[in-house]
Amino acid sequence: MPEFSKRALACGFLLLLPALGFGPCSGEEEVRAAEAQRAALLARTRPKSEFWAQVERKGAAAKAEKAAAGEIAKEKAEGDALSAEVTAAEARLAEGKTQRAAAEGALMDATAKLEKARSERVRREETLAGFAARQRARDAS
Repeated sequence: MPEFSKRALACGFLLLLPALGFGPCSGEEEVRAAEAQRAALLARTRPKSEFWAQVERKGAAAKAEKAAAGEIAKEKAEGDALSAEVTAAEARLAEGKTQRAAAEGALMDATAKLEKARSERVRREETLAGFAARQRARDAS
């Protein structure tokens, strides 16, 4: 710490003493006690350059933390939106599967009815062919 700064600090301390209730020292013991308090105060304080460097470091860290928190919030919002989209897509998929199962069931029913109708047609055509053959046989006789 430069000598000028130490002296300025000491002068400031001496100006504060009357405000703190300390008057001029009259005895040697009081002077030693005041010097001990001054030394203790100087030991607890930091030089301005060190203090401002720490303030700047903490300020930069706070800005970085705020930016990271904003980025995390943005990513969380995007993640929540994507989760909602995935949930909606899964619901549409389940609905599509349900519709497909219903359509396959209807197709199987329709195929069964078609086969039944075809067999009924074949049976009726055979009956009609039998009638026609008997009719021709009667007409020929």
